[in-house]
Amino acid sequence: MFNPTKKDIQSVPFTLIFEDGLESLDQRKAFGKYGLWLLPQALAYVSNNFTPIKNESGKYDGILTVKKGIASCTLGPEWAKGLIYYLITSPRGTIFPERIKATSPELLPYSALVPLFLAAYKKFHNIPYSSWENISTLVDKDLIAAMQCTPPEYNFDELLQFRVTGSTVKSGDKAGDVKNPINATTITKVGVLEFDQLPRLAKVMLTQVWVAHPSFRNEYMVLDPVNWDQMPEPLISTELHKTTTPSKLPWDE
Repeated sequence: MFNPTKKDIQSVPFTLIFEDGLESLDQRKAFGKYGLWLLPQALAYVSNNFTPIKNESGKYDGILTVKKGIASCTLGPEWAKGLIYYLITSPRGTIFPERIKATSPELLPYSALVPLFLAAYKKFHNIPYSSWENISTLVDKDLIAAMQCTPPEYNFDELLQFRVTGSTVKSGDKAGDVKNPINATTITKVGVLEFDQLPRLAKVMLTQVWVAHPSFRNEYMVLDPVNWDQMPEPLISTELHKTTTPSKLPWDE
């Protein structure tokens, strides 16, 4: 069992995650309680130690970058592979502390809509997500499914209707109630086949619910399945948090 004596990523035994296997979540769940300090350090470590490499087409290449990063890792190839496994954990909440909501300010930069490996380079090297190729194995399966789909074009009214229908409670005591968009972690079937067949996170993006809601989203999230670096207009402009400008004070001159 991992029980760190100090908050230093190099003391974290990512080899345990590698040995646990790509699909097993047991070790990753054990790491979850340390997510608040481990996730920021993981992204920083990747940005500093996995040099981004371009391929012949001029795009940054995920596979080439990871292969070189693993080969040059001073902590060993199994440690480096375990780190990558950690960053592509699905569902994302597995590596979050249990008592902290995914919509908390501390966790939003690492939410289910953030491709953590790529986010390291966007944050520290200003490399857009669209500048990468060969990333399908470096993004968790839920998010990459959304990033690789091509949804039909819908207008705001259609998307808002999908949001309402898809977040309406279907059974139980609260049947007929519409969930607050910030609490709707998934969109159920709306009766439009092309939309209903989209990946779960693509529907979250398009209807701007949960972490994709304008009050929660940030520049590290993929919010448009077609344009990974675009932040779409809010479906409802009033859903943006309003900020107040303080009165001017004498020492502001």
